[in-house]
Amino acid sequence: MKKAKIVSLGAIITIAGVLIAGNCVAAAYAPMITTFLAGTGVNFDSDEFTEAAAKSDELAQRIAEEGIVMLKNNDSVLPLATKKVNVFGWAATDQGFLLSGIGSGSSTISDSKKVTFLQALRDDGFEYNQQLIDMYNAYDSTDYGYNSSRMKLIEPDQSYYNNALIENARDFSDTAVVVLSRIAGENVGSEIPTYQTKSHGQTTDNSRTYLEISTEEEALLDTVKENFAKVVVIVNSTNPMQLGFVNDYRIQACLDVGIPGQSGTLAIGRILDGTVNPSGHLTDTYAYDLTQEPSFSNYLRNGNNI
Repeated sequence: MKKAKIVSLGAIITIAGVLIAGNCVAAAYAPMITTFLAGTGVNFDSDEFTEAAAKSDELAQRIAEEGIVMLKNNDSVLPLATKKVNVFGWAATDQGFLLSGIGSGSSTISDSKKVTFLQALRDDGFEYNQQLIDMYNAYDSTDYGYNSSRMKLIEPDQSYYNNALIENARDFSDTAVVVLSRIAGENVGSEIPTYQTKSHGQTTDNSRTYLEISTEEEALLDTVKENFAKVVVIVNSTNPMQLGFVNDYRIQACLDVGIPGQSGTLAIGRILDGTVNPSGHLTDTYAYDLTQEPSFSNYLRNGNNI
């Protein structure tokens, strides 16, 4: 009798453990389970949904138009006087430009509805130097999405910017648009490393943090500044970058576009050509030098937490 009671108690504990674990799993995946069992309750073919989706897309564009920040505009370079531009930086490619962030709070964007940076330029009537884009696509055409692989900085070294490529670019336009991207979350460690891991066999740089520009990006900016009369930098980042390099007088303009979502990239072309006057302001202080920030002296790493 005593043995039976022990077995019954063990069974009860086991069942309770399974129920608790099941409830935890059910709570975590409640939306997916509900959708699987009962559907979404949304008729995606209805006129109401089509109208709501169109209005949502317009709203995404308006938010970007009002949220993009003009960090610098010397010599009235913006709006651009030309719609022929050289677009530099691997981050400008369709697989490189960031539309969404990472983590549970990031948006999910349909491939059929997303508007890439280059598509947005085309839709606004801009013509860009395809030879440059072809070089970047040949260098790395991987669609990393928004996984941890994007923490590796991807930018060709200067050997890829040969004389013929730069001469062709100068003949194409005197205007250069350079795109820099960073994707990170709210944590330190792997999400915002204090060093720079690079791709394609380039050496890890332990002297610079992930939110600083890399030596490859620095060399690219030097090349662009030496060869083009007008230089515009576009910062496409989830987190505040260290932007002291923008102080260089040869970089006349800089836009912080953040992460524009499904179709917010369309706002970028409208700002470049003057259709839209950017009115956004930074929601945080961007330090010229992160080590001079008051919070930096209080930095203490404990595992993956501060």
